[in-house]
Amino acid sequence: MNANVTAVNASYDVGNLTGSGVLTASRVLLDITGNVRNVVSSTNPLLNGFTIANGPFGSTAITINADGNAPQIINLHVNGNAVINSGDTSTFVNSVSLPAKGLTNAVPNAGGNLLVNATGNLTVNPGIAAHHDLSRDILGLSAFVFPGGVALKAGGVMTVNASIDNGYTAVAGPNFQGVFLSAPSIFVNGPFVTDGNTIVHASGPISAAVYVASPVSPFFPSVYTAVLSTKNGPVVSAFPWK
Repeated sequence: MNANVTAVNASYDVGNLTGSGVLTASRVLLDITGNVRNVVSSTNPLLNGFTIANGPFGSTAITINADGNAPQIINLHVNGNAVINSGDTSTFVNSVSLPAKGLTNAVPNAGGNLLVNATGNLTVNPGIAAHHDLSRDILGLSAFVFPGGVALKAGGVMTVNASIDNGYTAVAGPNFQGVFLSAPSIFVNGPFVTDGNTIVHASGPISAAVYVASPVSPFFPSVYTAVLSTKNGPVVSAFPWK
């Protein structure tokens, strides 16, 4: 999309979405099986966002349905305020009750990365997973879900109104698979669920419980539950990109 587009509602049901154009809208639905970004830098993902603007609408509500068959990179740059939810994005395909209640078979797009960079305020709301996630199925919580690294940055206030859940394995890969939050003010109204070896980072102190994906037993290493952790954050650290 190399031309600028303005619409009250914009819906994209596509594989990949890219281009240098600016999408100005009140509501955006991204039903994506591939990547969303506009790559101009090989080193700084903050420069590679697909641009969405508020324009006359004051804020943009964005639904992110990440439904790919391989790891996805979704990189959004929002000029203004954004309210995001994770739509039907899931982290696991199956649920089992024996030998114990748990989830198994990570979604095929596990291991991707989500980056949302808003110049204004950023509000994070839950979605409703099409399949399963540890927050809903194990902890009974609503969640913003993505099966990979989650990096959220705001120039104003960040308000997290749900569990952020990117937990899909005990040992995730090294490509920024944790949770990263950066804003002058961050308000968190739920816990985090992440992978067994990843960390929840924030640019300033936040108070929130962190659960990790963990096998229900050594005898069933592919069936996962959520276990409260004291080693996976939250920690105060700089956002990984400037």
